[in-house]
Amino acid sequence: MRDELLEKHPHRTPTPQVVRNILESLAAKGRIRRHKQKRSVLYTLMEPDAD
Repeated sequence: MRDELLEKHPHRTPTPQVVRNILESLAAKGRIRRHKQKRSVLYTLMEPDAD
């Protein structure tokens, strides 16, 4: 994901830790889902509610 951010926004250089912090923040807010697989953590975009 960091590589994609660097490709789309070459003027920004987020560290891997910054990217992880943002993903964890989004997971805490319920915007993405966090999955653990052995030693890896995967994130999935949540579908928006159709209220």
